[in-house]
Amino acid sequence: MDILYSLVPINIRLPEGRRMSFSPSSRSRLCNVVGGVLGIVLIVVLLLGILSVSVVQVLADGMPSEVWVDDDYTSSTPGWGETHFKKIQDGINAVAEGGIVHVAAGTYNEHVIINKPLTLLGAQADVDPTVEGARTDPSLESIIIGTGGGYDGAAIVIELPEATEKFEVIINGFTIKNPEGDYGIILPTSPEEPPYKDAIIEYNIITECGFGIESWYGEAAGDLIRNNLIADNTYYGVESYCWYKTIALTIEGNKFTGNKAGIYMCDVGTIVRNNIFENNKYGIYVHYSDGSIAHYNNFVGNTEYGVYNEGEPVIDATHNWWGNPRGPSGVGPGTGDAVSDYVDFDPWLTAPITVASSKSGTNTWLEFPESRVDVYVSGTAEVYVATYEYNPGARLAGSIENYIDVYVPDITGLDELEIRKYYTDDEIAALGLDEGSLMLYWWDGSAWIPCSDTGVNTEENYIWAKIRDDTTPKLTELTGTPFGAASRPPVRPPVGGEILSMNEPAIVMLLIQKNLGYIILTALAIVAVVAVIKRRR
Repeated sequence: MDILYSLVPINIRLPEGRRMSFSPSSRSRLCNVVGGVLGIVLIVVLLLGILSVSVVQVLADGMPSEVWVDDDYTSSTPGWGETHFKKIQDGINAVAEGGIVHVAAGTYNEHVIINKPLTLLGAQADVDPTVEGARTDPSLESIIIGTGGGYDGAAIVIELPEATEKFEVIINGFTIKNPEGDYGIILPTSPEEPPYKDAIIEYNIITECGFGIESWYGEAAGDLIRNNLIADNTYYGVESYCWYKTIALTIEGNKFTGNKAGIYMCDVGTIVRNNIFENNKYGIYVHYSDGSIAHYNNFVGNTEYGVYNEGEPVIDATHNWWGNPRGPSGVGPGTGDAVSDYVDFDPWLTAPITVASSKSGTNTWLEFPESRVDVYVSGTAEVYVATYEYNPGARLAGSIENYIDVYVPDITGLDELEIRKYYTDDEIAALGLDEGSLMLYWWDGSAWIPCSDTGVNTEENYIWAKIRDDTTPKLTELTGTPFGAASRPPVRPPVGGEILSMNEPAIVMLLIQKNLGYIILTALAIVAVVAVIKRRR
């Protein structure tokens, strides 16, 4: 049909002989509708064009945001050479900055160099190898095997590119070996000034290397080594050469076993917490360390020393479990793993821990979900919270069988600390405890003492205690203090019954009331005997 713009009515012939007439006003409305539809179509076309241009640009640059690596891929694999590769290094070279390289289970004999921010994910990403019985099937692992000795033979090297800002590299879920060479992972120097690197090495098994992880001559700059199994390395699980204290290297949540030394320290400001050092020759060997700390670690079965320090300065290794409630041996007083001179080990933990972490804040809540604890800081403070594997003190009647440790290194800016320990209704019911009488106790070194300002919130299921300078315990006593939650013991009368004054006139009446049943029975017996005697006479 033809529609002509005119000032006269337009007639359009329809099927079955019907006609439709448009007046000029009707024609204007039609034009508006058609124009609107055409406008929407044009906008959609433009958007699709923009999106297609963006996609073409990414593909033209050869830098996809995600790539996949599998040692079974071949040239016939879809996406071969663009998003799918046989070698890890090819995947790293191809991925965009900040992208993800997925590496399937298999064995990769490579010297991998990472020189851009990215995430390298193995087949076992986020699966904790420190858990007993986990990660025992090699066929499920993405295994990287270094190619030989020295820097050029390391399994993985993270290099600092020419950048203006810090960049982050994550390596998660691999088994890393170098049985014929020296290094598993090398974290080389970052300068004192930006750009820094932030390397996160997590959920890996690092084994059969000369040195598992090497932090070379410089600033670790926020590097984090956590939740790895670092085992059976010829020399050191982690060798830390970190000389600048701008941002600390943190080593936490790892299990070190079967190494000559779990950690070799020649550094400044390294934080070592919540690790297990088991069956090494040395748990931690300190060549030189200034300002480094080791808190809330478990040292068990290390044949020479739990912590050995060659000389000054002294290393702070307080609040650790040494394998015995009486403390470490060596220069220590107990029979646990030995410590040397120049090691500050007192106070120590009297039971092993399962988890520990620290947080800082000002007038805020600090959350410790793994310990099921919240802490409110009135003022400013850093707070450590750890969970014990079992009771660190004497028996605590009515306990919910969950014990924590609270440590505040510096209370200068702290006015009050409120601790909230959470529980479930099922826990209380299973133990047969009185929920309304739950309270927090603290261990003073010889006995469990009720906190003086404590109570329970039965609606939100937490037990609370507020710690100040005028409470028991005091803020000054939060030097690594065990806390336990329990119901209040029932109030019982003294053994032998109530104590009454002998001069009290009502004592006779009280005795009669207490023994009325016996008096009646005795009287009836006497009456019966008298009656029998009278009959015989």
